[in-house]
Amino acid sequence: MTTANQVTAANRTGPACKTAPADIAAPASKAAPAVLTAVRAVASAAVDLVHASSMAGLAAASPRLRRTALTDALLETALAAAGLVTARA
Repeated sequence: MTTANQVTAANRTGPACKTAPADIAAPASKAAPAVLTAVRAVASAAVDLVHASSMAGLAAASPRLRRTALTDALLETALAAAGLVTARA
């Protein structure tokens, strides 16, 4: 004797089924957060590079703040590189 769950499972995997079973479709739904994480890492790296370029401009414009601005630009460039490495992983 078949139960309702067995019939439902059989109907989902038959040739007339238009959607994949839940266990087959699960990997695609797990990939979406990984893609969003990569997009966020790239966006964060872009923001870090914009900040680094603004600090390089400040260093060129202000001799008094040159050391601080260049240190900040170096740090932001390192953070951008780390974000891009994270996005590729």
